[in-house]
Amino acid sequence: MNVFYSKKYVFPLSIISLIFFVSIITLFSNPVSYAKSGFEYKILEKEQRSKLEIFESELNNLGQQGWELVSVDMEDRWYYFKRIK
Repeated sequence: MNVFYSKKYVFPLSIISLIFFVSIITLFSNPVSYAKSGFEYKILEKEQRSKLEIFESELNNLGQQGWELVSVDMEDRWYYFKRIK
């Protein structure tokens, strides 16, 4: 009996083949070029006494506009965002 036809090797080989083909397709597909479009940045400063519900609503609103939270300075309460231009 050939080793590659053994049932215990069929599933792992199938998974490896699938990962290989998806990687090749992804590699040769047309990726989005972030270098050409660039990013824009926003800094949000919040006071400690602001209400959590209002702040959460504000963050959700920024997310819907395409802003992504990338860093937080907890000492000064600054929130750094970026999005693709």
